[in-house]
Amino acid sequence: MRGPLAPSGGPTQPSRSDIFDDIVLSAIERLEEWLPDEIDSIEFQVADVPPPEDLLTAWEGRRVPLAGARGGQIPHIVFYRRPIELRAETDEDIINVVQQVLAEQVADLLHVHPEDIDPEYPS
Repeated sequence: MRGPLAPSGGPTQPSRSDIFDDIVLSAIERLEEWLPDEIDSIEFQVADVPPPEDLLTAWEGRRVPLAGARGGQIPHIVFYRRPIELRAETDEDIINVVQQVLAEQVADLLHVHPEDIDPEYPS
């Protein structure tokens, strides 16, 4: 007979997905300090993996995307959790990759350089 995964009423350990969501949220809040108006106008999401059409380009010799951005009336950025986690060795690496990807995607939407978005972006 099997019992519950976590005792009722007790604390549970956050999932990798929950931890990743928190990292993305922290990166967005950090960037929002420098660009509050620009960040407020962008919608953010997290997906486990890129959509199949984006994965097909990886088979053609390109890298698997870490995020995707789409402009329009409501600009939209999606972070792909599994490719980012696989590219990083530690949680600190995940934080750094997310911050860099965020700066690159916002810069792409605003047609500027990532260094103009995040003063701490690595040159």
